Amino acid sequence: MKINPYLPLVVSCSGCCYGGELADDIASILKQQGKVEQISIAAIAAQSPMHMSRVRQSRHLIAFDGCALQCVKTCLTRNGIDKFIHFDITDVIKESSQPFHKSNLQRELQVTSIICRKLAPILTSFDRPQPKQRQTNIIALFPCAEYEGA
Repeated sequence: MKINPYLPLVVSCSGCCYGGELADDIASILKQQGKVEQISIAAIAAQSPMHMSRVRQSRHLIAFDGCALQCVKTCLTRNGIDKFIHFDITDVIKESSQPFHKSNLQRELQVTSIICRKLAPILTSFDRPQPKQRQTNIIALFPCAEYEGA
């Protein structure tokens, strides 16, 4: 399992209800964007040593639950992990100003936006290793640019 230790870690519900699907979608989008690493809640429930070690080492742990059962929060706390940022997607849906008769896509975009705004300080504050400065004389040439000659 190759994981970037500098990224926040997200554990999300992948349940059958609408909120669970949305929680999993949001976590997957954040992972695809390179903003977080993701670990399966099943690995936590199964107490996989490799995954539990990664969760305990995480500087920022984000938990997305899809409904009032809060399985993710329960799995984490039962395993002695109590330092995490928790989102219950059903609560976030209630925060959204989109009425329930609007399209799911509009609501999903708004819920994703609410979560990203709340996570913005965390998703941008972690320490990334800085790339080494290189001393090069690279000139980018574009077909539309005119070359004046030296």
